[in-house]
Amino acid sequence: MSRQLRKICKGMMEKTLEELGRRSIKTRGEGVHNARKQLKQLRSMLRLMRYGLSNKTYKRQNRVFRDAGRPLSEVRDADVMIETLDKLIEHYADQVQSNSFRKLRRALLERRKTIRKDLVGKQRVMGKVSRSLREEIPRIKKWTSTKDDHRILLRGIQSTYAQAKKEMKIAIEENSDESFHQLRKSVKYLRYQLETLESIWPPVVCLMVDQTHQLADLLGLDHDLAVLESLVADECAKSCEPEEKELLHALVRQRKMELRKEAIVIGDKFFAETPKQFLKRLNAYWKSWQNKPQGPVAA
Repeated sequence: MSRQLRKICKGMMEKTLEELGRRSIKTRGEGVHNARKQLKQLRSMLRLMRYGLSNKTYKRQNRVFRDAGRPLSEVRDADVMIETLDKLIEHYADQVQSNSFRKLRRALLERRKTIRKDLVGKQRVMGKVSRSLREEIPRIKKWTSTKDDHRILLRGIQSTYAQAKKEMKIAIEENSDESFHQLRKSVKYLRYQLETLESIWPPVVCLMVDQTHQLADLLGLDHDLAVLESLVADECAKSCEPEEKELLHALVRQRKMELRKEAIVIGDKFFAETPKQFLKRLNAYWKSWQNKPQGPVAA
């Protein structure tokens, strides 16, 4: 199993470097987005294998991937804000005039241009991140050489499940942007971990993958709206007339309420089990798979 995990992680790293190496100005934004996603997947793999790693190795690799992803997040958020505004207007097309928020949209476009020019151009962040990650390639073999013991992976995913379940409870109680953002991060880690197990184990976990994917998407939309609302209240405050600003805040609050209500319905079902029950179910899947004839394993 360690060989398969090593191959998966090595592939993620190579894909990250490939995306960061895009030279075309038109595709750099997509490259940043994809590279950031790969780094999140690598961090999810660390969490999956953390009980087979030394604490020093885990903390170091997590710090490396986290720091590499931070400057990419700013570029990604600048891109997504325009799409977030467009989706909000489209969702409430019957309540919003077609020419609404044009000044805000122009401001968001200019903001994206400035951030891309600064980070991708002047600071050459993609090249810097690439160089820092290339130094980590030789270390992949070391931290993915865990024992061939499925219990290490099960314990890792149980820990992620327990954290997400806890954060689900907090998000429902607090109903704050920050609490739902924390839940979103854990759900994404859980989703990536389940996808990894799906590629190693039988497709019995595909339903769980679909559920966490759907939940992560809803929470992602909620987070993007919260960021947009914050920008309008601060950095882009002059890009909206008072009436438009009031309307935007009302639409954002309404949309977030809809998204959170839908997310809670899915989350309540998915996190109905205790962490121990969740672990027991995954262990049963493992044993069932082990007792069946095995074909070639996907990687």
